Order: sequence, then structure tokens, then C-alpha cells
Amino acid sequence: MSNNIKLMQLISGAYTYSMFKTNFKSEDYGEIPVYGIEICNDTECSSIEDISDSAQEVTELFKLIYELELFPEHLADVVEDFLADRNLITDSSMS
Repeated sequence: MSNNIKLMQLISGAYTYSMFKTNFKSEDYGEIPVYGIEICNDTECSSIEDISDSAQEVTELFKLIYELELFPEHLADVVEDFLADRNLITDSSMS
């Protein structure tokens, strides 16, 4: 992964929520822009770099995470649920 480029940053209380773009290098497709989210406070930080290559999907998730004032320790679980739900929707639309 290359350097992250912050696209959005919002602050709520002690937490800073950031959405960023980075590039993922794929042998088949070259560099692909992917989007991630980071939640930090003074003592801890949680970040996931490659949630999706869809800026729109990650923006929607980012806004929800900010509105819920999610704690850093819950980021991985919420992203996992988001990706699982997205795959269920995609799979069911193919049937």
C-alpha cells in the first residue's frame, strides 16, 4: 500500500474520524484506488485501509460510523458486518 490521502475528517468529542484513499497493487489490474476509515483518540487508533474500491460505499459507511460515534475497538467488527451484508446483497441480486 502507498501513502494514505485523507478525503474527509470529522471530530466528535474525543474522537477523530477519517476517511482516506490509498492504492492497492494488484498483479492483474495494476494500482487500484481503495478507501479506508480510521478512528483515533489520544490513546488509541484503529484503521482499515482497504474496505472497498467504491468511494460511495465507504462514504456511506463513514457517515454511519461518525453518526454512531463508534469507538476504535469496534471498527473491525462493523466493517466486517458491512462487507458481509454487501456480499449478501450482491449474491442475492445475481440469482
